[in-house]
Amino acid sequence: MTTPELFTSAGAQQALHPLRRTADRVTRQIEAFAEKLDRFKQKENRDSEFENYQAAYQLVKSYQNLANDSIEDISKQNTLKRAKMGWNTSRTNGTAAQDPKTQEELQRLQLEANTWQLLLNLISINDPPSRASAKQAQETAFQNLHRYSTDREIWEQFVGADHYALECVIIMKWLEHTSKSASQDIDSIISELEAQAQRGQGMWTHGWLYTKETIKGQKRLRAWPQPLEPNDPAVAASLLVSEKSESMITQLDPDAVTRQKQKLQKQDQFHERATWMTCWKMLRQGESWTKIREWAESCLENWRAVSLCGSSVDASSSRGERTPVDDGTTRMMNWRSQTTWRNACSALARSQGTEDFERAVYALLCGETEAAFKVCQSWDDYLYVYFNSVVLSRYQGFCKQFQRKLNHSPTVPVAFVPEPVGYADVNKFVLYTKGNDRVGVEARNPYRTIQAAILGKGYDSFFHSLAKAVSQAAASKGDLSFVPDLPPAAVDDSLLIAAEDGDALRIATHLYIIANSLGYVRSDTQFSTNASINVIGYIANLEEARIYDIIPLYASLLPTYQAHSVLGQILIEVVDPRERRQQVRLMENHGIDVEAVLRDQWQWVSASVSSVEHSSTLKRYPKVVRRKDGLPEVVPVKKDYIGTDVSGTEERVIRSLEWLRHVDGQWGRICQLGALLYRKFYGMSLCLQLPRTWY
Repeated sequence: MTTPELFTSAGAQQALHPLRRTADRVTRQIEAFAEKLDRFKQKENRDSEFENYQAAYQLVKSYQNLANDSIEDISKQNTLKRAKMGWNTSRTNGTAAQDPKTQEELQRLQLEANTWQLLLNLISINDPPSRASAKQAQETAFQNLHRYSTDREIWEQFVGADHYALECVIIMKWLEHTSKSASQDIDSIISELEAQAQRGQGMWTHGWLYTKETIKGQKRLRAWPQPLEPNDPAVAASLLVSEKSESMITQLDPDAVTRQKQKLQKQDQFHERATWMTCWKMLRQGESWTKIREWAESCLENWRAVSLCGSSVDASSSRGERTPVDDGTTRMMNWRSQTTWRNACSALARSQGTEDFERAVYALLCGETEAAFKVCQSWDDYLYVYFNSVVLSRYQGFCKQFQRKLNHSPTVPVAFVPEPVGYADVNKFVLYTKGNDRVGVEARNPYRTIQAAILGKGYDSFFHSLAKAVSQAAASKGDLSFVPDLPPAAVDDSLLIAAEDGDALRIATHLYIIANSLGYVRSDTQFSTNASINVIGYIANLEEARIYDIIPLYASLLPTYQAHSVLGQILIEVVDPRERRQQVRLMENHGIDVEAVLRDQWQWVSASVSSVEHSSTLKRYPKVVRRKDGLPEVVPVKKDYIGTDVSGTEERVIRSLEWLRHVDGQWGRICQLGALLYRKFYGMSLCLQLPRTWY
């Protein structure tokens, strides 16, 4: 009988290897984050706010690079693993098989990289010069335009003057980018529909092949050279789809289905749905007009490209570099002047007889949401539709103000007044997605929760609520914890998930540090005290992972009294003399008062042993007692007077005294507290344990 592979030494090592690799990666990532943060902190006294933004930008960029590097490393390791095992054994149905754990790890890292990219993009346009430029542009936007200004010129003045609209455009660009790297269920659906459409390869396979063939057959049968009349009873009775249940269109122009309210052949219906899904995908991924036009030409359906853009684009008319003329915003630029196209899109988006993805495409083009939401499959899709609507709505408001300005004299200055920012509306929409049956689970993902805080700039609420979740998560473990207890309060389950997820808490902690440095959060003492619990929760994770060397760095970012309390409780578990000296050096390097930490530590450990601080509370026992017969007797010496059992509380008191030896100038305090301890333990029959303090 052969030994199962898992129960052999080699099998066990092979099973544990991925776990070790993951643990090592997590440790390296934690240390790398701390290293980047330490460099950022060393230059915290910067001369200007702009320099502070630049430093924060570089820090966020480095965090994104760390996530991308991890993705690349894991992908390489996975490729080597499959090559070693043999491609034949690692492929299933023609696609390379991937370990579920590895796939999950890659997805988490990609979400993290996307999160840092989102923050990076928003920081890049929110620095003081950018905000000042937007403020100034509000005064001059209309003066830089005239009645014959191009759509591109008007659009550029709009995004330059409406800073919130620019943020929304940047968010849409981010969503387009992440959509290209995400796994797309829509691709497999399109492939399945194309298979059901029963088409081969080549340009001749495009269009309504089966419907066209049926119509031609009827015309040959009737020897009729003109287009068939849809109202002809004979035609309606004979021209049916293959199931013979529904009437079919009689003409092949693009709007025949909508105009005649009839059907295509079944295969062409599959093809049409796949085509509109492709259109949706291209818009969702922000494909350029050039690529959309090339795709439409390859399908022999140029009209689709025009319907997606509103008009053609002349690349030679491009002036300036702020907004490329040939990108995903082209359709938005054309939105102002193409009134007929815009109205047609709105009508088609509301048409109940139109295919759902066709309605969704036209809803996206005209800025409506209801039809587009119906085809959304992910949280990102919902956000994209929402921000698309916001941008077009604000652009419409800009154009209306511009039109009113044209009625004034050109010499009269008219300032642009943007609509109020919509961060509160973003937060309401995010809350709605959490209750959505389709994407509610994804919306509660800890990474999505963090992204939502960035999108809606709800930093104050997020960090305050997350601190409650961190406190509850620490209390639920049942162990003695240095994470402060907060009053019981209802906490959203998505925040509890984030608090208990090590990677999510790491991201949230560094997000708080960055947001605090940029002034994105409140600076009052009460808020700082509560929000810092997130950092304390991360420090607790570092202690659990026994990564002590970077704890002083994060403790130095806490309010002073919290730093002293947290370090005092953590350092009590450090017993190796070399590690203690290392911790003292690290605390001094980060500007932490080591003496204050040890004073706080002593107060904490001695709180449960009151007689340590007050020698008068030691009980005194008589040396002579009376026997039963009334005669005096000297009390005999107790057997095993010098005990060996030490409780956890007493052990911590001894360790706290030992810590004083590693700080200069503490011998007076050592003697004072040592004498109290000796008398205390002598009375408790534990004097044997004390001498090791002086070794």
